[in-house]
Amino acid sequence: MLTPVQTTEGEKHVWTTFSEDQIDLDYSNPQVLLEVIDLLLFYAEKGARLIRLDAIGYVWKKVGTSSLNLPEAHSIVKIIRGVMNLAAPQVGIITETNVPHEENIKYFGEQLLETDDDDKPLNGDEAQMIYQFSLAPLILHTFNTADAEALSKWVQTLSVPYRNSAFFNFIASHDGIGLMPAKGLLTEGEIEALIDKTILHGGTASYKTNSDGSKSVYELNITLFDALNNPADVNRDQDVKRFLASQAIMLSLAGVPGIYVHSLFGSRNCTSCVEETGRSRSINREKFSLPDLRRQLSNPETIQSQVIHGYKKLLGIRKDQPAFHPAAPQRILDTNRQVFSLLRSDLDRTEMIICLINVSNTIQEIEIPMNSLDISAEIPFLDLVSNESFFPANGYIKLKLGCYQIMWLLAGYSSPEEN
Repeated sequence: MLTPVQTTEGEKHVWTTFSEDQIDLDYSNPQVLLEVIDLLLFYAEKGARLIRLDAIGYVWKKVGTSSLNLPEAHSIVKIIRGVMNLAAPQVGIITETNVPHEENIKYFGEQLLETDDDDKPLNGDEAQMIYQFSLAPLILHTFNTADAEALSKWVQTLSVPYRNSAFFNFIASHDGIGLMPAKGLLTEGEIEALIDKTILHGGTASYKTNSDGSKSVYELNITLFDALNNPADVNRDQDVKRFLASQAIMLSLAGVPGIYVHSLFGSRNCTSCVEETGRSRSINREKFSLPDLRRQLSNPETIQSQVIHGYKKLLGIRKDQPAFHPAAPQRILDTNRQVFSLLRSDLDRTEMIICLINVSNTIQEIEIPMNSLDISAEIPFLDLVSNESFFPANGYIKLKLGCYQIMWLLAGYSSPEEN
């Protein structure tokens, strides 16, 4: 939209895509682009290893279009990537584009370097990482319905086009939970159900104005913990399990996980923050009081303490497993719609982890045929989360998962106590 501002030459109207206090830059002026590149090189000189191009899809404006994801926007990313390749090749580019999945993945760019075999080419000419915006609404839908089918079908289609690229997986941020990336993946009724659940749990829905003057839902404004759990009907143990199960899905997937600071503590809706600022997004931006946070974390009975200790345990396990390398292969396993089931293997395919997350509040039974894993039918499995061993029988590994239980089963190992 255009916003009037006072300048030394009188009132002028300037383009403000997001809000009246954020004036867009005119990248059609070469000097603007050169100045921004100079600033990015300054960051690189000071040690930046990643540069996040925020809302880069809106960088170019053209009257008569949506001014979103225009070819010129991709050209700007290519220019920045090209400069970094020459001047600071250690710096990676990550694009943040809250758009449907098929548009989002185009920001990996076009092929630059071929290989001599059938392997993937090394690089594209745009971002090394792109924000995986579709993951958040799909995970909310999964726990809203206690059904992982839509999520599993989508994950089965995922691939990155280049060896030196990866998805940046996240399900919470300082902004709301975008719904545009759910288009084509969830039905209108399923999206409406997410909106209804958000409002029931004390959040709100933000709308955008379309080119024809109509409005459509843009994002959900709520903390992730309260999007998953009703603050008016607290069941602490179950709420914490459900929340950590959502995080375990993100941590299991190929790519790089992005963890919002409030997810480390299971933050609840900050309605007073919204009242103070008048902005819906403030519900998920509460400022911490260090003494209060310390008290909450030191009390093992609080949600904050249970979430961070559970999260630290998962991260501690994950960092030691080559199968969770960002580029390590992944494959959906056909088990049970109430259990998200994923097979991860390390780059050399010598380590294998079966990731199982119960997305329901009831016990779920599954069985996995060993021949579907292409390994010995007698090999044991060690659950890295519980340190419990499981052994196949009659060509199957059969398991029971409790309410929102997480299992990371490492093939070929068993607990020392059971040997």
